[in-house]
Amino acid sequence: MASTKVIKYFDLLSSEWSSKYKKFGFSTRSRLFDYIFSKYLSSNQAVLDIGCGAGDLIALMLKYKCIVCGVDISNLMIEYCKSRFALDSSVSLELIDPKLPIPFKPRTFDAIISSSVLEYVESPASFLQDIYSVLKDDGFLVISVPCTYSPVRLIQSTLRKVFAPFIDIFSYLAFSKSSHTFRSFSMLLRSNSMFILDYYKLHYMPALEHIPFMPPSLYVFVVKKI
Repeated sequence: MASTKVIKYFDLLSSEWSSKYKKFGFSTRSRLFDYIFSKYLSSNQAVLDIGCGAGDLIALMLKYKCIVCGVDISNLMIEYCKSRFALDSSVSLELIDPKLPIPFKPRTFDAIISSSVLEYVESPASFLQDIYSVLKDDGFLVISVPCTYSPVRLIQSTLRKVFAPFIDIFSYLAFSKSSHTFRSFSMLLRSNSMFILDYYKLHYMPALEHIPFMPPSLYVFVVKKI
């Protein structure tokens, strides 16, 4: 899945990760995921949150009375979640080894959530194959991917290069390696026996979403098995 450097990066962020969901870009993402959950999740569904971080999406899923398993490669993120959900029996948490397949039996989960994970894994195709294996035949995947032509990402990347000799800014770009167009991700899904059921465009700058043909910051896809 991801490298040791990525693990260390998210360990460093663990204490402040949940606070990011109160800021504009992440709060917009949170509202979108909540809307998607309201459409697709239902009571007693077994849901896997891959890259659960500090558990903010888990907290949203619990509104819909799901049984949630959160996994992450960062031990500090998992420890934070254990403290946060210590009294909730419908949440289980597990530290996973990024060098190994997702450690669950085939066709275990009704739904799988993967928010801002794919861009950090070394092999997106292998990651999707793992998801396919543990997802039930009638289950669905909610997954976000950064858009290749995101103006926000392109500006951040340019500024990072300009200021690299002086300061480390937008450090996530050192680890977030892959991005997609709608077409390229559709092709990746098809090559792994999945298809797009629904999709959404997420703009971190609201003014941009009113500009025709403006690429989003993220695509969020609802995906089914073929």
